[in-house]
Formats: sequence, structure tokens, C-alpha cells
Amino acid sequence: MTDLGLMRYFLGMQVRQEPGRIFISREKCAADLLKKFNMSQSKPVSTPFTVNEKLSKNGGEKKIDETVSRKLFGSLVFLYTQDLILIMLLA
Repeated sequence: MTDLGLMRYFLGMQVRQEPGRIFISREKCAADLLKKFNMSQSKPVSTPFTVNEKLSKNGGEKKIDETVSRKLFGSLVFLYTQDLILIMLLA
């Protein structure tokens, strides 16, 4: 068996090893997700939606591409559930 040195990535997670400690992060995955959807320069907000906005079926706004929104939400759900699984495994 060959020693490959310290692990850096495992199943899409960043791994940082120190003596007696192992740190696991999904930071690169989240950054790649922001880059994929052209949101890497976006600023964080506590509430991503307009508060007290009246919604209507035909608001007169231009239509957005539904598939992009679904891909974004699906990617966010995947990132969140992977973190939950990791927390349950390590608890």
C-alpha cells in the first residue's frame, strides 16, 4: 500500500487534517455553485425576497427561465441535505 499523503478532497468535500483533528468543509462546493449560477459577486442578505410583496399570476414582469430556477433550488437542496447527512454521521 502506498501513502498518498494528506487527504484534500473526499466525495466533493474539502478535508483539512491537523494532528489529532480533521476538518470537513463544503466551502468549495458552495463557491462552485455560486459561480455556476453567476452569483459569485452577490452580497448576502438576511431575507432574499421582498417583504410584504403582493404576488399575482400575471404580474406583467418578463418571464424567467424555469429550468434555471429549478436547477438552482435542486443544487441548494442537495448541498443542504449532504451537510445534514454529514452531521448525522459524525454525531
